[in-house]
Amino acid sequence: MARPVTTYNAVERGIQRITRTYDDGRIVTSHRIRYANADGRIIQRAVAGSVTKARAALATARADVQRGDHVVVTKSDSRTTFKEVADHWHQHSTHMKASTREGHWRLIYGSRMAGLHDVTMRGLSYQRLQQFQGSLSDLAPATQKQIMWVVKAICSDAVKRGLLRSNPAVDLPRIKAQRARVNMPSQEQVEALIRHLSLPTPARLDSRGRRLTAHEADPRWALLVETAAYAGLRAGELCGLQVRDLNRFNRSLTVTRSIPTKGRQVGAPKSGAGTRTVDDLDPALSKRLATLANGLRPTDYLFGYVDSDGVSQPYNHLNFYRRHFQPACRELGIDCRFHDLRHFHASLLIDAGLDPVKVAHRLGHSSASFTLNTYAHLFSQESTGLGEQIAAKRAEARGERRAKNKRPF
Repeated sequence: MARPVTTYNAVERGIQRITRTYDDGRIVTSHRIRYANADGRIIQRAVAGSVTKARAALATARADVQRGDHVVVTKSDSRTTFKEVADHWHQHSTHMKASTREGHWRLIYGSRMAGLHDVTMRGLSYQRLQQFQGSLSDLAPATQKQIMWVVKAICSDAVKRGLLRSNPAVDLPRIKAQRARVNMPSQEQVEALIRHLSLPTPARLDSRGRRLTAHEADPRWALLVETAAYAGLRAGELCGLQVRDLNRFNRSLTVTRSIPTKGRQVGAPKSGAGTRTVDDLDPALSKRLATLANGLRPTDYLFGYVDSDGVSQPYNHLNFYRRHFQPACRELGIDCRFHDLRHFHASLLIDAGLDPVKVAHRLGHSSASFTLNTYAHLFSQESTGLGEQIAAKRAEARGERRAKNKRPF
């Protein structure tokens, strides 16, 4: 079939009528709009239908340009890969905490997201992301949510840069993660851990099967576990503690910095509420911390060490966890993570009668509702006598009813 005869006629400024006449007598009419984007580049786009639809499309495009929302996906843009967009997003997400960016970096370049690296923007469809989300079903729901959040943020960045017309991850089914009941060691187990870490360490294997040599007891480790259990600090907050954060007279610790357990960059605590003062410490614990701080400079890390250049460095939490904490738990038969010591401290606060607001403030939670959601089963352990009250009300009601129905002699 021969190619049709095409003619172009100006209708009004920015709109052309395109008429195609075929050999069999058919005439097909469409329109083309023409406008400049924010960079001054002339954009031409075909619009099927009447001139009214062309006018509406032109007005919408000009309004998008004026608002800064204009998106044109070119052929070169559609060939951009997901990994290239992810690199750009991660590089420019400087508003996030260093530890958060490190976590995102591990997810982007991890094995799970590697399947999306070579997918182009043209191939990044809803169906493709749906398959990817389904491939994460063997992971914990919280991990799935974290990975899909990063994917959605990367796609959103692609939309803002004009590489995608819309975000295909927006309409994906939400992953429901149920909050697991927190696990915590008992008082006896915590004290056993502290005593065990205060003893010399024999030769043994770490969690990776590597042989560790025997060495004398390091006074830091037993005191580190004691501080975690009886002050409730996170692992990163313990890493960032400096001598000046310890007030020996008020028996308090001021939390102003945190070092991620998988990194070395000093940053702020997990949230704004994480910057706090943990006061009213156990007098014996406060005294032991003061003894550990003797001879150290105010800016030295409390549980750290001094390198060959005389610079104070924070201790490596992962090394402590693998070489000391985990082996001690195995030898004592205790199923416990280091973070469970924080849960143990929360249970002490609740047993002491502190309300959720005070517990949240001491633990550095962003809201009391989070504290309630996490430790609701601990707050509800105390019996309120509700059952007895209900039984008494029912007995009273039955007694009144019998009195009313009792016939006089």
